[in-house]
Amino acid sequence: MKKGLFSTGLIFLLTLASSCHPIFPLLPPESTIRLFAPGTATMPPETLKVEENLPSPTFPLEPTLTASATETQTHTPVPSVTPTIPPTQTHSPTPTQPLNQYNAYLQKVTRESITIMWETPDRYSWSKLRYRLMGDTTWIEKSFLEKTKFHEIPLQGLIPDTTYEYQVSMDGSGQWSPSWPAVFTTAPDAIQTFRAVVYGDSRTRSDVHREVIESITKNEPDILFHTGDFVEYGKNYQGWDIEFFHPAADLLAYVPLYPVIGNHEYNGEERMWYYDFFSPPGNEEWYAFTYGCARFVILDSNFNFKPKGEQYTWLVEEFQSSGYANSKWQIVLFHHPPYTSGSHRGDEVPVTDYLVPLFEENDVDMVFSGHNHHYERSFKDGIYYIVTAGGGAWLYAFNNVDLNPYSQVRNKIYHHTTLDFYCSDDYLELNAWDTSLNLIDGPVILESQIEK
Repeated sequence: MKKGLFSTGLIFLLTLASSCHPIFPLLPPESTIRLFAPGTATMPPETLKVEENLPSPTFPLEPTLTASATETQTHTPVPSVTPTIPPTQTHSPTPTQPLNQYNAYLQKVTRESITIMWETPDRYSWSKLRYRLMGDTTWIEKSFLEKTKFHEIPLQGLIPDTTYEYQVSMDGSGQWSPSWPAVFTTAPDAIQTFRAVVYGDSRTRSDVHREVIESITKNEPDILFHTGDFVEYGKNYQGWDIEFFHPAADLLAYVPLYPVIGNHEYNGEERMWYYDFFSPPGNEEWYAFTYGCARFVILDSNFNFKPKGEQYTWLVEEFQSSGYANSKWQIVLFHHPPYTSGSHRGDEVPVTDYLVPLFEENDVDMVFSGHNHHYERSFKDGIYYIVTAGGGAWLYAFNNVDLNPYSQVRNKIYHHTTLDFYCSDDYLELNAWDTSLNLIDGPVILESQIEK
């Protein structure tokens, strides 16, 4: 049963490494709402392009591309600001190679497994992967048995909370890429501190997306979430490299990504490439998993989630699962925000009608969404609702403030958010950062909802 928020809405002052920034007090839901930007971050000019509302259609699920593999054996920058209490878990080294030298990226990590994916220029059956314990001298190789452009190899039987290094050979020769191996770290146990980053709507402006990725990298996440709209036209193949994979390559090679489907993933004229590029758990559209002491629940707000529907039924079962009940924190992510002051009006109505009651009944701690391109934190009935959609798309104004009485903090700025889970100390900390790592919101502190 939920114990409640740690001094509900309590915000501490944060001392930064280079300067001291004032943190404004948390406004209760019934208070007068003000637009402000803590710290030294400044608001972008109001002349920035604001896009029109776009529909959120429902489309059928594309099949997942899989392949079998064989196994053989063969003979970091420091953040410019200091988090309130830095996590104690050892983070993976930050990439040092030139941009886009990393061809592979990480998916669905557990304590004993991880999935590594990469794409080749043509359909190859001889592309292969090798990995080993950090500091070891013996590589383990895995290769494909069938021709494909999208390679996916799960590594099993790994040691928990342990760092490995890996490389990919695109053509099966002795040319391993990159020359300096990338690394990954398996998931921690339920008492260790870890950091998650959440951001979204990286589409359209690849130059801005790259700046956001650089700031995320400096904050050294253990896992990464994207709230959807990776690219402008998800059914057009070319945009995925330009808008998403090229700017994010150096981070994705080191940090496992968990994706959320946005409405733009359905846009375009070809196939829905989302299912080729990503391999999250479950049916890959909606899924849940435990990492450390937290449970993460990912939904598809483009797909039917009304009562008795497939997704709604699955969510009810997830809320009754032991994985959900035994976690200290429960975090839900999907694309369309239930509470927003932004320009996308109407999209939130079915979410508030059908999903929010379930969130309130099942003690959800935080809900993360995208869709409106800015940062906003709302609070209602014990749940924080965060819109984090400043990953690269043109920013949106707050032209519906009067329609969101739960809004507490709003900022029209490119950004990302961090979640620090202090599992052994039973509290969670939320912060939001601009691309210069100025604090724009937080810290917001939540106590664990599990009774001691």
